[in-house]
Amino acid sequence: MSLNGEAGTEIKVSVKITPATKGLFDIVEAKADRGKDIRVTLTESKETDGKSYVLTVENRRKMKGRYRDTIKLLTTSSIRKELTIPVYGNIKARQIAVIKPPGTVMLRGYAGETIKASVTIVPKDKYPFSITEVKPRDGKNIKCDLKEVEESGKKIYVLKVENLKKEKGSYNDMIRLKTDNKDQPEIRISVSARIGD
Repeated sequence: MSLNGEAGTEIKVSVKITPATKGLFDIVEAKADRGKDIRVTLTESKETDGKSYVLTVENRRKMKGRYRDTIKLLTTSSIRKELTIPVYGNIKARQIAVIKPPGTVMLRGYAGETIKASVTIVPKDKYPFSITEVKPRDGKNIKCDLKEVEESGKKIYVLKVENLKKEKGSYNDMIRLKTDNKDQPEIRISVSARIGD
C-alpha cells in the first residue's frame, strides 16, 4: 500500500478485504507496527455473500520525507491468525508554484555568443506569494533578471538567466528565489551550462 502526495494535503488509501469463503474468518483488529506516520481505520460491511472489511490508511506526516510501516490484521482464523500489509509513504514538499520548464535551466552554446534561457514561475491559486529576493549560489558565471508580469489576470514571474562565461567549459549553479510564503520560503532553480568552442 502506497501513500504519495504533498505535505499538508489529505492523503489516504482504502482497500476492501473479503474472505474467499463466507465465514472463513473475521478480522478483529487492525493496528500499525509504528503508527507514528499513519492512522488506520477498519470498518465492517455486510455483503449478501458474507462480511467484508474496508481498511483505510491515512497519512499523518506533516513534513516531506519517506517512511515504512506494517499493518497487522488480527483474525479469527486458526490457520493464519495475522495478515500483514506493508505501507510505504512518500510525502513531497508542498509545491506553491508551477515552474516551466520544470527541472534544470540548460545553457548550451558556443563561447563568444549570447546564451540565455528563461523560466516561468506561476503561483498556484491556493498558495499566493511574492518573490522577495533572487540570489545565485555562486553567480560568477550567470546573470539573473526577474520580472513580475500579469497574464490572464494572474501574477507570474519570468526569470531570465544569461551565461557570462567567455571561454569554453561547463559549470553548475543554483538560483535561490526567496518567497513570502511560510510553506515554501525558498524556490530553487538549478542551472547547468556547457559552453563549446
